[in-house]
Amino acid sequence: MQFKTYVQKNKPVYMYIHGECLSAFSFQEEIRELKKDYTLIVPVLDGHGSEAQKPFISIQQCAEELLTYLQEYYNGHIQVLSGFSLGAQIAVSMLSMKPDLCEYAMIESAMMQPVKLQSWSAYAGIYTNALARKKWFNKFMYYTVFNDDFAFEDYYQNYQAMTKENLKSIHHAVSTFQLPENLAQATCKTAILVGQREKKSMKKLYARGFQSWQSKGIPALCQKLDTEQGYPAKAKGS
Repeated sequence: MQFKTYVQKNKPVYMYIHGECLSAFSFQEEIRELKKDYTLIVPVLDGHGSEAQKPFISIQQCAEELLTYLQEYYNGHIQVLSGFSLGAQIAVSMLSMKPDLCEYAMIESAMMQPVKLQSWSAYAGIYTNALARKKWFNKFMYYTVFNDDFAFEDYYQNYQAMTKENLKSIHHAVSTFQLPENLAQATCKTAILVGQREKKSMKKLYARGFQSWQSKGIPALCQKLDTEQGYPAKAKGS
């Protein structure tokens, strides 16, 4: 795992974890703004980007490695922990392992219950991998995440570097994720964010996950990605 850091002395620490089949490039706009007010940490997860050839093991393993890093360099506590999709699932796992990790958590577009049917782009990446790597088809996959072309070349190069084995492991981890049982111990203020472009079926699954989150006794705010009330920074996500 690689860590891209943008250090601002005497500023609070913000960790932002990217989603599946993405890397730090997907947060270009967010990095530009957040690094003005925070010491910003953007991990590049195993199996992605510059770490594409390293095997992606599990969400649990990623969470443990990130916690080890934060313990070593930031005494195991930061102000904001944020993650998108796979990154959000990793963030949730981190909170279950260290409930006092942060002051704020932002969970963006994360499946919080197992799903039987994967997205068409995940299916294509696993079962029609050669087609998914063709640039014209890859662009359809790109638009399931982004609104414009600003990061397409980065997305395409990142996808080309990823192995089929890692793609399969990553999508399996995302689709089988379940909320950890001990999340009620988390002490941070939490926002669960859902993008306006999400499909209705996905929003229903997010809603069920949010209800599960609340049932575990965790105070949380559920809102759309274009809201910024009561939160340290605006997230764009999808």
